[in-house]
Amino acid sequence: MINTLIFDLDDTLLWDKKSIKEALLATCNDAYRIAGIDADLLFNAVKEIAPIEYKKQDFYPVTVALGINPFEGLWGKFNDVNDSRLRLMSDNISVYQFDVWMESLRSVGNEDLSLARKLAKRFITYRETLPYVYDETFDVLSSLQKNVSTRTINEWRTKSTTKEITNDTCISTFL
Repeated sequence: MINTLIFDLDDTLLWDKKSIKEALLATCNDAYRIAGIDADLLFNAVKEIAPIEYKKQDFYPVTVALGINPFEGLWGKFNDVNDSRLRLMSDNISVYQFDVWMESLRSVGNEDLSLARKLAKRFITYRETLPYVYDETFDVLSSLQKNVSTRTINEWRTKSTTKEITNDTCISTFL
């Protein structure tokens, strides 16, 4: 008999693809407001350049092994001190994040290093504050909790923490 179900957050309970898209759109719109950069051109540049820059990183094999995509890399910190692979990423991820924004800006005709740093930070902030859940997430969790204990694991954000999901913690975690 199943007593407990464990869920990963990204692309299981959280709609990570939409969260990343919305954070990217918000960041590109900021680039327009700050420097008059065409937000659509920058959006497409980041989508194209992020995977290319990602493959250049020393930690790239780790990302393949762990299933971390280039856009998770644009906002993650990977500060799990217990995993040497993630420590390698943590030591180098901010360079990747800056490089993506700098190369994306260059591709649309802007060479502003401080703007690249600012956009890299804003993307992280937007991604952390714009989480989207799938429409069915709360209904499924509520239904499951009648019969089994549910847990989430999010190894990238909180040092491999595990926490019980209840309606109260779902709301505070996801909203």
